[in-house]
Amino acid sequence: MGEKAEIACALCIVLVGIGLCLWIPVYISWALLGCHYYECCGKPWITQDTHRLQENLTSSVYGQHIASEIILKTIKGHVLNPNPQKALALLFLGTTGIGKTYVSKFIAESLYIEGMNSQYVHKFIATAHFPHKDKVDVYMDELKKLIISSVGKCERNLFIFDEIHEMHPKLLAMMKPYLDHHNKVDGIDFRKSIFIFLGNNAASSIAHIAYKRWLDGEARETLTLKDFDKSLKIATFNEHGGLTENPLIAHELIDAYIPFLPLERQHLLKCINEHMRKSGVWVDKSTLVKIADEFEYFPEDEELYSLNGCRGVQQKVDLVLEHIRHTEL
Repeated sequence: MGEKAEIACALCIVLVGIGLCLWIPVYISWALLGCHYYECCGKPWITQDTHRLQENLTSSVYGQHIASEIILKTIKGHVLNPNPQKALALLFLGTTGIGKTYVSKFIAESLYIEGMNSQYVHKFIATAHFPHKDKVDVYMDELKKLIISSVGKCERNLFIFDEIHEMHPKLLAMMKPYLDHHNKVDGIDFRKSIFIFLGNNAASSIAHIAYKRWLDGEARETLTLKDFDKSLKIATFNEHGGLTENPLIAHELIDAYIPFLPLERQHLLKCINEHMRKSGVWVDKSTLVKIADEFEYFPEDEELYSLNGCRGVQQKVDLVLEHIRHTEL
């Protein structure tokens, strides 16, 4: 290369460098302006508003004193810790309609301005997202890529897995590296992310323990996590489903096994009343009781617990509202 060519090349490099430098403040301004209007990984979009979580758990979750207490403590401890040792893994256990999905929604709303619509919140329903057992390897590969890509972009992601009793065990076992005590996996730090698993596992064990306490004449509120801890671990590890002999349990990577208790009639009445209130309609207590009487209860002799919790309340309330509207015409 001739001397003139070398000078021209050097000049070109300098000019390109100057051009890039001129664009840097423009890029920074665009990024800051973009985060003002569009969700970004940081404040104000990621809020860590544990006060809001506490308010929602107190005002809108019925009959779940153990779950409310443990969830608030674990979420608060994790998000306010600048250097957690591992990703937070919570296991919500119990029958349908008792608040597991409801609470996971409250968690998302307390941590992200966009709530469940946040790009950093990912919800998977086993029967919808992983329906075919023969495609488990494909699901594993896709899920692994999504988890790595999401946390690679933002360290504070929330992953919610519903119906884990319907999931293939390999899908949950695949997540072990991301929940373990590693500073980084493939160059990515997962320790500030949260994984929540929802399932019907151990529902019969939870109901049995709660029922026995009732038979002993003691208040439901005397139950503590200690009363369930051992039985929950045994049941989830041995029952058929996604956690059967799973390394997440064997290696103690689940941070809290959280029992959701079966709902009594008093809690169902509160659910019905809440739905009525949201509809802007007031009804007397006798109407609430009539609606509650349409639900199934167990055990058969005492009819103590709602078989499906508060599931189906909205539909029955809609029927009552339609009847009221028809009567007023």
